[in-house]
Amino acid sequence: KVKTTEIIPYARNTSHLNEYQLKYNEKYLSMLAVVLRTESFYFSYTYDLTHTLQRLQTSSPDFHSTPFIERADERFVWNRYLLRQFSNNPSIIRFALPLIHGFIAIGKLDINENSFTYGVISRRSTYRAGTRLFIRGIDNDGKVANFVETEQILQLDDVACSYVQNYADLNFEVQDNSIV
Repeated sequence: KVKTTEIIPYARNTSHLNEYQLKYNEKYLSMLAVVLRTESFYFSYTYDLTHTLQRLQTSSPDFHSTPFIERADERFVWNRYLLRQFSNNPSIIRFALPLIHGFIAIGKLDINENSFTYGVISRRSTYRAGTRLFIRGIDNDGKVANFVETEQILQLDDVACSYVQNYADLNFEVQDNSIV
């Protein structure tokens, strides 16, 4: 889970900016700080959080040798725009980790002398994200509002299984044409 962030400027100072640019620079920094304080951003150095366990287990070895950012499911990468510049530079691409927005919990459970590891991963889509009152339905590209993929993972020794549920805000209308 992302706990703290720090904004590191490219330029050492802002003396080269005019008054108009300074005003907007401060505005954008403030907006960025608000987003970075948003809770529920997660990343992993070792596990691709953007894909389900099933997708990861059925992928080719070439897929697994590809850097996270190049193989990530773009629906769930909240820092995708910021990381685009890294994909052109092979020497630093391994530092480009995708951020997901959602929820992650991992725990242990003992049942009948068996020790299980369980996990829940909820991935919130970057497409058409917003509050239920303002973003609803489906767009012309088939992207639905507030799409969330929730995966429950259960592992016993070397065997793992998962169950995936999808959620979205969809409006459904039925029109009775028999009255016409």
